[in-house]
This record gives sequence, structure tokens and C-alpha cells, in this order.
Amino acid sequence: MVEELDNIFLEPLIMACQQEVPFCLETQFISSQSILEAVTAAKKVHLMDFEIDNGSQWTLIMEALAVHHECPVEHLKITDVGTCEATMEKMGKRLSSSAQTINLPFSFKVVASDLKDLKEEFFDLEANEAVAIDLAYQLWSLLAWPNHLEALMAVIQNPKPCFLVLKEVEVCTNAPNFLELFKETLLFISGLIDSMNSCMEK
Repeated sequence: MVEELDNIFLEPLIMACQQEVPFCLETQFISSQSILEAVTAAKKVHLMDFEIDNGSQWTLIMEALAVHHECPVEHLKITDVGTCEATMEKMGKRLSSSAQTINLPFSFKVVASDLKDLKEEFFDLEANEAVAIDLAYQLWSLLAWPNHLEALMAVIQNPKPCFLVLKEVEVCTNAPNFLELFKETLLFISGLIDSMNSCMEK
């Protein structure tokens, strides 16, 4: 319950931050446009998102698909993979409401699972659906367990996605030596704070 309340209060702050920091908007725009281009000819579209965040990216994609008259979408499915089931269900209701408003055939599925325990059967995969996957800032957490990372990549590869968005930060936070780990983390965090400081009001 405390985690759910924290998410409710933090959400407007996170959205405001994303509006102010250019690299958040840039990566979101590029990934959204690339996914739209990849699924433009599909009748059935299945989008898989690992930690859906505030869902603004998918709202934009839904609106674009709804007005795509050359090849109208018969059904859009979004699968949200994460660990906070209550927050994901809340996001599903919000996206379902948006889809209903724009008359877009839509379904939302929650897969509450840790990445290392993910299985292909958790997804409702159908024939003739174009699968696109958004995997943002998740793989670094599995670098210390190569077997779990390989298993996750196999699960992602099996649906034969037409497009995969992979976002990761370039930082080594898995160094075995503490001093090296501390140095790398300090450089990354200080660079991140400097960039945010130049974009946002103090």
C-alpha cells in the first residue's frame, strides 16, 4: 500500500521531469516513431513493455494507430512486465480508457514477474500479430547473473519481434573492485546531475 501511494505522488513529478529533460523526450520520440514504422502494415499489434513508466509513450502510439486509415489496426495488445502489480493494473485501466475514447480495439495484460523468472508462456502470443518490445534500462540488473540474462534474451527472441527497443546507460556498475565501482558510479551520477541541472530550474 505504501509503495502504491508513493507511485501516485511521484507520478506528476516524474512526468514533469521528463518534459524538462531533453534526452528523456528524445529517446521516447525515437523509440515511438521506430515502433510505429515497424508495425505500420500489421492488422494485429502486440507491444511488450518492461516497466511501463507513466504510459505516455503508448498513448501517443495508440493515437497514431487509431488514425492510420491506410491499414487500420484490428487489435492492439499491450503487455506490461514488471513487479508492482497494483501500479500496472492502474496503468492498464488508464490506457483502456484512452483506447475506448479513440475507438481503438485494445487489450492490456499484466505480467507480474521478476526478469530472471520470466517465461514465454506468460505472454498471450497469437498468430499473425506484429510484436514490438521496449526493454528500457533493465538488462544491467542481470549482468551479474549471465545465465539469467541469456534466459531472458531467449524469452524475448522467441516471439520473433519485428522491432526491439533497447535502452541502457553506458556505465560499469558491476565491477568486482569496490573502488572501481564507486568511481564509475560517481562519474555517472555526477554527469547525470550536471545534465539535469543545465536543463531544469534549480
